[in-house]
Amino acid sequence: GPKITWNTFKTIQQRRALLGKWFDKWTDSQRRRILTGLLERCSLSQQKFCCRKLQEKIPAEALDFTTKLPRVLSLYIFSFLDPRSLCRCAQVCWHWKNLAELDQLWMLKCLRFNWCINFSPTPFEQGIWKKHYIQMVKELHVTKPKVNFRQKAASLRRKRNEMTPDFSRQSHDKKNKLQDRTRLRKAQSMVSTAYKRFVTITLMRISRSLILFAKLNLFI
Repeated sequence: GPKITWNTFKTIQQRRALLGKWFDKWTDSQRRRILTGLLERCSLSQQKFCCRKLQEKIPAEALDFTTKLPRVLSLYIFSFLDPRSLCRCAQVCWHWKNLAELDQLWMLKCLRFNWCINFSPTPFEQGIWKKHYIQMVKELHVTKPKVNFRQKAASLRRKRNEMTPDFSRQSHDKKNKLQDRTRLRKAQSMVSTAYKRFVTITLMRISRSLILFAKLNLFI
């Protein structure tokens, strides 16, 4: 490129300082218009340079961690989610759908209930364990229970009602016994206090009588 002499460099520095003073005096809308115009005049490489500088100054918000973290770590995070949450994650985007439907995640959900598949899926078959989990859950909803839960609940309710009077009577008797013990302790405490007070007063009277009797003997 052309050589920059000292005078040219000095002129550039002066104009840069002058531009900085103008920029400080401009309003926000004026600054936005000037920056937009400068970016439009920049080349692609210069725009990429500005983009990198902005990313260094301002970190990206709401960043998709699955695009930055290793695949193993993303799967480890997804493994803590329940099946319903995994299905919701699969609706975010195609990338999340591919992660949330992997057999590594759903196989653990199935094996927790001992739901095994009776064949070996090929490497080209994806989402087998998720389909198996959904199928097993559907069978749980369709299969009739062996025990009539309404009858069982009614019998338990009857037994509880039969046992309730005895239990309430026992608790009532226990409560009465505790109240009687409390009253007895209070009465004993009151009697003990009254007796101590009576003994103290009696001793004081006897001592006063002895002192008075001694004084009378001295005068005689």
